[in-house]
Amino acid sequence: MFDSSFQKCLFLAFSLLCLTLADPSTAFSRRGSLSPPALPTPYDGPSPNITNLTAQFFHRHKSQRVAIKYGPFTTLPSTTNNGIDTYEVLNAPTPCTDCLVTYIAADLEHPDGTPANTDTGMWLNHAILYSTKEEGAVCPQYYPRRMFATGNERTPADISVNGTKHSGIYLPANVTFLLESELLNELPTERDVYLSITYEFIPSKPSSFKSLIPILLDITSPCNPSSTPTPTDSSTSFSITSIPWTANLSGEVVFTAGHLNDGGAVLQVLKKNESVCDSNATYAATSGFVSQAMNGVNGSTASQDLQHVSNMSTCAEIGHMRVGQAWSVRAEYDFSLHGGLVLGDGTREEVEGWAVLYVRQNEDDDDKLVS
Repeated sequence: MFDSSFQKCLFLAFSLLCLTLADPSTAFSRRGSLSPPALPTPYDGPSPNITNLTAQFFHRHKSQRVAIKYGPFTTLPSTTNNGIDTYEVLNAPTPCTDCLVTYIAADLEHPDGTPANTDTGMWLNHAILYSTKEEGAVCPQYYPRRMFATGNERTPADISVNGTKHSGIYLPANVTFLLESELLNELPTERDVYLSITYEFIPSKPSSFKSLIPILLDITSPCNPSSTPTPTDSSTSFSITSIPWTANLSGEVVFTAGHLNDGGAVLQVLKKNESVCDSNATYAATSGFVSQAMNGVNGSTASQDLQHVSNMSTCAEIGHMRVGQAWSVRAEYDFSLHGGLVLGDGTREEVEGWAVLYVRQNEDDDDKLVS
C-alpha cells in the first residue's frame, strides 16, 4: 500500500505540530480547507470553559456529559476572503481519557453565549475533530482518525443511538485532539465567536460495550477536500458521486450522518453502488437558519428571507460492512428548489458532500484495520 515509515511520518504530522506547544489550549488560525493542515500562525487564547451537564444515557455506568467551549476565534471581516477563514486548535482539550464517548454535538456561540448562526451572519462551515494518535481508517497517509464532523446544520453524532446500542468511540489514556473549523462572517467587521462541543462519555469502557471506528467519505475522493466549484446557473440540478473506498474493516454500521451545503437535497451512502442511507436536507426548521437576502443578489430584494440547511436526517443500523466492499457517497443538488449561498463578492459557495459512518467492529477484529 504505502511505505510504512513514510506513512507514519505523514500520519504523525499532526502530533509533531502539537509537540511544539507549551500551552495545550493555544488556538491557531489559517485560511484553508479540509486538506491536511499547514503550519498555522498562533495566537494566545484562554483555556476553554468546561460546563457539566446532565447525562442522558447509561446512568448505571456513571455516564457524564460536558460542554467544552473552544476559542475565542476572531473571524475575518466579509471584505477579506469573503469573511472565510480556517481555525485550528492543536492539543485541544479532551473531555476524558481512557473513556468511551457515546455522543458528540457542536455549536457556535457569540461571546455573550447567544447562538451564532445565519440569522446573525455567522456560519459554522465545518468542524472536524481528529484523534491525532490513532490511525484513520480512510486515507491514513494524510489523516489521523477523524472522529467527528459537522457543517452549519450541526447534526449531533448520536453514536449510541439514543442509548440503545452499547457502543462508542474509545479514547485511550494518551489521546490528543486536533480541532479544525472553517467559519464564515458575513459582516464587514471582525467578530469573536466560540465553538462549543458537547460530549457524553462513560469514564471507562465497560466490558459489554464495543468500540466504534469512524469512517469519513466525501464526494471528491478519500484524500481530497470535500468541495467542488458550483455551477453558476441557479436552476441547475446535478449529482456528484465519490470515488469508491474499499473497506478495510468489518462490522455493523451503527450510525450515519451526512452533510451538504445550501442547495443540497440528499446525501446518499452507497454500498456496492446501492443506497443504504438517504440523509435528507431540511431547510429553515428554526429561525436561526433564516437570513435576510442582500439586495439584488439572485434578483432578490433586501426584504426577502433566505432559507438555509438546518437539519440532515441520520440513519441507524444500515447493515454490515465487509472487508473488500466498495462504499461511496452521492450528493444531489437542486438550485431550482434552494439556491446555493452567494458570497460577499458575488460568487457562489462551492458545494460539499460527506458522510461519517460509525462502524462497530466484529468480535474477532476489534480495533484492527486491514492495510
